[in-house]
Amino acid sequence: MPPYIAIPLIVLAVFFLLFVLYVLSVCPGRRRREAAPFMGWHYAHRGLHNAEIPENSLAAFDAACRAGYGIELDVQLSRDGVAMVFHDATLTRVCGIEGKLSDYTAAELQKMPLCGKTEHTIPTLCEVLRLVDGRVPLLVEIKGYRLIAPVCEATVALLDSYKGAYLIESFTPYVVHWFKKNRPAVIRGQLSSRLFRKGKRNVGNLIVQLLCSNFIARPDFIAFCYEDRHLLSFRLATRLYHAWSMAWTVKSTAAEQESRGFDDIIFEAYLPAKKGENT
Repeated sequence: MPPYIAIPLIVLAVFFLLFVLYVLSVCPGRRRREAAPFMGWHYAHRGLHNAEIPENSLAAFDAACRAGYGIELDVQLSRDGVAMVFHDATLTRVCGIEGKLSDYTAAELQKMPLCGKTEHTIPTLCEVLRLVDGRVPLLVEIKGYRLIAPVCEATVALLDSYKGAYLIESFTPYVVHWFKKNRPAVIRGQLSSRLFRKGKRNVGNLIVQLLCSNFIARPDFIAFCYEDRHLLSFRLATRLYHAWSMAWTVKSTAAEQESRGFDDIIFEAYLPAKKGENT
């Protein structure tokens, strides 16, 4: 075979093999029967918050419970290793204070007002679990701002004795894999979106966007930004492998309509129909 024919064929064969390997790597875990009770719920993003009730506050979580919505919340560690419920890596936006949450002890964080509301401060995960007390399912996002094992261990130390229903999710595949290895019975999910973009083009973001860590972490569901639902990685995971999917963060009825291809939604800024209600 002449080289001008052989070389292109070899290149095509290599690209085809790489694509096949990629498609295989996107394969998530199989849908488990244990996930069924969590399906059909809409999850309030950081609780039901508004101008008067700050995000990730005890009041926001209580409001979600009273309204009958599931709750999405964020967990990361204080300087002294306490599981705190807070989203951002820094305290600037929500508390108006410089530094990272991990720079302060739990006692110091619990005195910091949320969004200028002195009656609402940063809660511990223990406080949130005590408040919710199994009334609605929890979708617990573990942040990967610090070493993975300590935050996972601090979180499960509380969740292991919690009687309510909960799921775990993270943008960090290491977190999802940690739960696969150490708490395989816990339903776990991989968060993703179009992360590999201008200013954020690094290998980690590319791996998460492509979902090619799925073959190791084997997530039970995929939580994807609904605006990025046309990405190949999401289509492969949900259409080829029929993964359970959640749309984030849906902020209007119009956006909810755009998210009809998802199984469930994580929402804020409006009230969708609850489980069992007509849509």
